[in-house]
Order: sequence, then structure tokens, then C-alpha cells
Amino acid sequence: MVRDPIRYFPYGKSAILIEWEPELDLDTNRLIHALSRKLFSLEPVEETVPAYASLLVILKNRIKDWNGVTSYLNDLWDELKEKKVDVLPHRTVHLPVCYEPRFALDLPLYHQKGITTERLIELHTSRPYHVYMIGFLPGFPYMGSVHQDLILPRRNSPREKIPRGSCGIADQLAGIYPQDSPGGWNIIGRTPISMFDLSADEPSFIKPGDTVHFRSISEEEYFFIKHEVNQNRYDSSVHIQL
Repeated sequence: MVRDPIRYFPYGKSAILIEWEPELDLDTNRLIHALSRKLFSLEPVEETVPAYASLLVILKNRIKDWNGVTSYLNDLWDELKEKKVDVLPHRTVHLPVCYEPRFALDLPLYHQKGITTERLIELHTSRPYHVYMIGFLPGFPYMGSVHQDLILPRRNSPREKIPRGSCGIADQLAGIYPQDSPGGWNIIGRTPISMFDLSADEPSFIKPGDTVHFRSISEEEYFFIKHEVNQNRYDSSVHIQL
């Protein structure tokens, strides 16, 4: 069931932060992205920043009529909810992942739970993942939800360096590190595909609202694709289905 906004906060003099209940909810998140796209198309709006349970709306001018703005936002939300809009242009991303131990740093944690490597791969690749938001790092997708048997909390002690492309799990969420970074997610594999390229027209390879499917690949295939990516010879668009 789609949840309604619960709070509106002023965010400086010309922006407003809309919040929903902070729970992972697919239908609500899809409508948040629909609202974001609708608002971004309006002339007074400078930028919108959707997250999984919030939306920041930045206007070009100072907000003078707070009640009028929040009333309009409420009405627009109700309109979109009633229409059950198709929230985003649908993209499906099929992402290759290598689950070899050298890339899956936290496999031992799953082995301790009685989950074999083969079972982990089966569970991770057997379902679609909705991209709720991009955050933490440019190009880092927050996706869900993972199979209940794969749920693990964030590590108590984050690692100083997680290699780019590492695929991780934190609670119900799946994520991918777009660059070398400190991090506390449980690492189960690595993709050779670049998640963020500042020189590209659209730097983030994965976008909010995408559906992501993971596909298991061998270590040999991983290094082949990685080499082609590094040489700018790999067409990553082959993994995107419109």
C-alpha cells in the first residue's frame, strides 16, 4: 500500500524536504520517483533529489507561501496516487558478477549460517532488485530487497578499503561500490562493469527506478570484461534492456 507523506520541512529558503515513513516500501518509492519527475518538469523547480523515503525539492526562488506549496504538493501526490502512474521509463539491467572467494570477502559469514557458496549465488541471482535510490557515493545504488536468508547487518568495523565494483549486502539492501572506498557492507562478489563514469553523458550506470538482475560469471570472464572496460572497448549498454 502506498504511504502518504508525513512531514514537510523547510530546507533553506528555497527548498522543501518531504518525508515518508522510513520503511522500505516498493510502491511508495516508485511514486516518490514519479512525483520527482513531475516536479522537475515544472518551471519553478530547479532540482529534485529523490531517496527511498524522502524527496528534496529545490525551487528557483525563495518560498513565500509555505502553506500554498505544501497544499499543492499534497494535491499532486494524491493525483499521482489515484492515477497509478507508470512511474519511470522501465529499464532492466542485467549485471555480471563474479562470486569467487577473492572477490567475496564475507562468504565465511554465510558459510557460518549454513549457506554454501552455490546457495548464495542462487539466492542473489534468482530475483529482481528495485533501485530505490542512488546515494552514499556517486553511482552507489540502494537496491532491494534481498532474500531473507541473505540478510546480514552492516559490519561493526567497516573496512578501510572496499574495491570498486564490489557487491554488498546490508540488512535488506543490496548495493555496489562504484569506486574504492571505506565501507561496512558484507561483500559477496564483484562486477567488472563500471558503475560511475564522470566523463559519460549519464555518469551513473544504474538509475533510480531500474530493475537489476545479477548473473554469475567465472573469474576468467570477469577479467576479460574488466580488461575491455579499462581499454574503453566494452559496450556496457548490452546489459541494459529498455
